[in-house]
Amino acid sequence: TPGPGEVELRVEATGLNFRDVLNILDLYPGDPGPLGGECAGIVTAIGADVTGLAIGDRVMALAPACFASHVCTYAGWTAPIPTSMSFEEAATIPIAFLTADYALRRLGHLKAHQRVLIHAASGGLGLAAIQVAQLAGAEVFATAGNPRKRAFLRAMGVVEVMDSRSLDFARKV
Repeated sequence: TPGPGEVELRVEATGLNFRDVLNILDLYPGDPGPLGGECAGIVTAIGADVTGLAIGDRVMALAPACFASHVCTYAGWTAPIPTSMSFEEAATIPIAFLTADYALRRLGHLKAHQRVLIHAASGGLGLAAIQVAQLAGAEVFATAGNPRKRAFLRAMGVVEVMDSRSLDFARKV
């Protein structure tokens, strides 16, 4: 049962993150916590003081231990899923995009026309960081480890794409 400010979700898809893999392999340094930190599902119950959500809403969420059929999480940790997006797609968004947004916009105060270098830009967090930076109007410099990944980044509109296995990027930035 959700407490005040919480919602219960029927989990339809769960994001699998590197932390979860390290957890399963018993390689995570320290306490990794329970499996699952992000998911997508349907609101099945609403706690007191929750506004803006209704039973039946499709949402993506940060939610601890979401490798489960149902999970309770703070209503503020949810976001609606666009109708064109699947549960599986939505479950991949919360951690990467919140991390990128927090780092670039909140901590870095990234604004239009500024430059940002994103290393390992073809991974989940890197791709999210590119999108956050592009939405802010920043000039993105990106690195990736092989030609196929670099071509993919160029297809995303990144003009300055460099080899992450070389220090040549230092001359361009």
